[in-house]
Amino acid sequence: MPVQYEPWGFKDEEQKIDLWGFKLLDGDFAGTTISINNVEMEDNNQNAKLDFTFIRKPEGKTEEQLTSEEFNNIMAEVVNDILRKTINELENRDGNFTKSNQ
Repeated sequence: MPVQYEPWGFKDEEQKIDLWGFKLLDGDFAGTTISINNVEMEDNNQNAKLDFTFIRKPEGKTEEQLTSEEFNNIMAEVVNDILRKTINELENRDGNFTKSNQ
């Protein structure tokens, strides 16, 4: 079953930055809210490096649980879903979206 989450975004006019992230809605880490700082893809597009900040940590979870493979897999699933939806939206917007070869 896919991870249920709620994306969010915020434009900070003072600092001239856009903030975005998501809140997990179910599962062991429900209520966790994070802000995505950066996503870097490696050359082979198989691995990504995610830099994020906790806005709200789930109650009762240890640091070990928040760095576990289970938590990392949940984070990857959500970020991949957001990126997939964004790419589909861009493709549908003008019908002329092409992947960059950079």
